[in-house]
Amino acid sequence: TKCFVGESPTWEPTSRRLFFTDAEKHQILAYGVDDGAKQTWTLPDQPRSFGFCRSGRLIVALTRRLVLFELASNAVTDLTGDLDEPESVLLNDGRVGPDGWYWVGGSNQDKARGRISSLYRISPAGKIERVIASAFATLNGLAWSPDGRTMYFADSAPGTIERCDFDP
Repeated sequence: TKCFVGESPTWEPTSRRLFFTDAEKHQILAYGVDDGAKQTWTLPDQPRSFGFCRSGRLIVALTRRLVLFELASNAVTDLTGDLDEPESVLLNDGRVGPDGWYWVGGSNQDKARGRISSLYRISPAGKIERVIASAFATLNGLAWSPDGRTMYFADSAPGTIERCDFDP
């Protein structure tokens, strides 16, 4: 595929497809590793990251809110309201954690303001909680250790990788 910027790669083992976003084109894409089949879905706003729900829908971090997205019907359902942050802070990289919640970081587009982005977690019911406040410029690379007890994330602007204890 020819993405403007391909991000948020997520493996879906049942269909053996790699899903990823092209935020600039407002798209989520899938690539079948067995047959090379490609599929594309267009959303109403930039998909910054996403994760799979047990229902088969996706939880998608759009620019400033989270939605549920149904792949089969293209239905978009609001899950949260707009982010309670300055307008320069957009949602960014995210992943479903070992606790079943969706974890997503922010990205501050106003570089003069520095580290004002936060790390959030979103419950299955759509409750958004700020876990680490105003500590990042651009949070990226969320991941967990195989036992789920350590969380990793990067702050791209200063080029740091952090880790913290995590209770799955």
